[in-house]
Amino acid sequence: MVNKFLLKMWIKSHRIKVLHSVSGRMRIKVPGMDKLPDRYKIYEPKLTELFLLLRGILRVEYSYMTGKILIEYDHKKVDERQVLAWSEHIWDSLTKRAVERDKPPSKEELEAELDAFMKVMQQDVLKIQ
Repeated sequence: MVNKFLLKMWIKSHRIKVLHSVSGRMRIKVPGMDKLPDRYKIYEPKLTELFLLLRGILRVEYSYMTGKILIEYDHKKVDERQVLAWSEHIWDSLTKRAVERDKPPSKEELEAELDAFMKVMQQDVLKIQ
């Protein structure tokens, strides 16, 4: 079992940073994304689905080499604060799950966990919108 205090401190020290933002477009730096193993990159469509749960997000583009994500959104439906809050919530939730694991999941375990995670996030997005 992971010490909850240490987990909380680790997550806080690995925050998303907004690198650039104009109305309708935000580029964020995601700590550790540039070190993501290739075997997890096949789940990019699922990650995009998570982002798109927030009403108004139009497109998400990933750069694994630089660890950055470009998010395009309809500024009439959602504001920068909501997009950032949702991005942080996704990152914090995924990070917490990864840190709590004793070992890397099998492909089947990961896919089942992602499906369950999507259902939780569908409820969580209502708190941000």
